[in-house]
Amino acid sequence: LRLAVKPLVPVALHGPAKALAMRATALALRGDNVECPCCGGRFRRFLDYGSLFCPGCSSYERHRFLCLLVDRRPDLLRGRRSVLHVAPEPSVKPLLDRAGVRDYLSIDLDYRLAMEKMDVTDLQLPDDRFDLVVCSHVLIEVPDHRRALAELFRVLRPGGVGLFGTAVTAQRVPPVLRDELAATGFEVETFTAGELGPELVERHGLIAEEELYAATK
Repeated sequence: LRLAVKPLVPVALHGPAKALAMRATALALRGDNVECPCCGGRFRRFLDYGSLFCPGCSSYERHRFLCLLVDRRPDLLRGRRSVLHVAPEPSVKPLLDRAGVRDYLSIDLDYRLAMEKMDVTDLQLPDDRFDLVVCSHVLIEVPDHRRALAELFRVLRPGGVGLFGTAVTAQRVPPVLRDELAATGFEVETFTAGELGPELVERHGLIAEEELYAATK
């Protein structure tokens, strides 16, 4: 239905139209079978939109995993006041706000989606600038991802943390991102969604095999 209607809506109205459609969908799906930890919404089900999509805040599995992880490991965000958010996701921003972030910068090659247009392989930012970097499902799309990691390492302060995720493929592959984070100089802690338990995986619409890396400079 969305694909059929979208061409009929003027481009300038795509954002408001999507927001209105999501609000209507969230109301229609109210229930208590699943729950989104990003927005607190409870629904009969998530939308099947390529993967499981929250009609309340547009979160996907990786965003809900991050929110649940930070709830259980608040130390990952504690004291982080300056954040670089690469290819920002609206469903993650409230999590950072709740953690007390005051100095926030989002970047993307598509300037419409972020505060500044910037290439992650050539960050126009000073050394040791941020306490936290959030970069989820981005580096797989960057041809020179080693250079991107080097740049993200450079702009993190000593003791700063990067939260990184990568897409789960149908066929499990070696944890290339984890190894490359370590090779860049990060100390890497690995979290897997399945470790939260099958009930939470089902309740919050997670991918049990998905990994998230907390990388400390």
